[in-house]
Amino acid sequence: MISKATLREMGHTIHGSVTVASQGQIVIPAKLRRKLNIKPGDSLIVFTKHSRIIGLIREQDASEMIKMYEAHVRAGQQNLTKLKKIAKKK
Repeated sequence: MISKATLREMGHTIHGSVTVASQGQIVIPAKLRRKLNIKPGDSLIVFTKHSRIIGLIREQDASEMIKMYEAHVRAGQQNLTKLKKIAKKK
């Protein structure tokens, strides 16, 4: 089993454990809900990674992350265009 210290080094934090109810429901620990400002009625996106890791992200936060990613991609494209122009001049 992987240690909490190893998970912390990888940028992960353990916030407790949950039990899946008969209808598939889980309860997010109250302390974590407060920390992440998750309120009743908030929409969460459920995702998986490597077919083993389950994650949750508030829809609002996911939208903000996508906008930030798009801005980084645009900046990268602009830098690439500038570098191509410089390379053509040489």
